[in-house]
Amino acid sequence: MNGKLIDYYSIEYQPMKVTPIEVEEIDYRYLPELIKDLEVDFIMKDEAKEQELEILDFEEVVEIMGRTVRDCLAIPMKNNAFT
Repeated sequence: MNGKLIDYYSIEYQPMKVTPIEVEEIDYRYLPELIKDLEVDFIMKDEAKEQELEILDFEEVVEIMGRTVRDCLAIPMKNNAFT
C-alpha cells in the first residue's frame, strides 16, 4: 500500500536527520529501524504498488486518510497538546 500512496500523493523521500528530544513516552531505540523501513518503502515503491490490498480497496484507504486529515485540521489549535 505504501508504494501506491507514495505515487498517489506524489511524495518524495527526503533524508532525515533525527535529533531526539527527551520525551518520556517516546522510545528512540526503534527510530533508526523505522527510518530504514521508510527508505525501503521508497526504494521498493514500484514493486509494492502492484500488490493487491487484502482488507480495503485503495479508494477506501484514500478516503479514510482524507477524512482523518480533515478531522485533525478541524481541531482548534487551542486544544492541541503541541501548542
